[in-house]
Amino acid sequence: MNKQNPVERIKILRNDYFKCSQREFAEKIGFHQSHLSKVELYQAPLTEKFIDAICKNLNVNRSWLYGADTLPFNPDNSINLNTKSKIDKNIKKTLNELEKGFLQLSYKKQQIILDLIHTLIEDSKIND
Repeated sequence: MNKQNPVERIKILRNDYFKCSQREFAEKIGFHQSHLSKVELYQAPLTEKFIDAICKNLNVNRSWLYGADTLPFNPDNSINLNTKSKIDKNIKKTLNELEKGFLQLSYKKQQIILDLIHTLIEDSKIND
């Protein structure tokens, strides 16, 4: 399949950026896993409601989702932190600065960083 169509871009988001199962991804966007599966298999239509949920809940750039050569995530929105958590203001500021810098990188460089982060997380699970 063409990597430029929205369904393939959704698969890229789920597999490459979020590295999560269909169930986990569907929960993030407020849909059932079975519906996501059907969309990914081209057995259900890709609706605006579904696309809106991805863009809103995951901060995805709608133009990128439709195949534009842009960054996958919107740079102007800050990280959607859990409002109940009491994160120090300096940590929030640092996370926002990291997010802005990350979103300015090319897709390839973003992927390298994401792979590194996932490796570090997995290593910490093993060593903790």
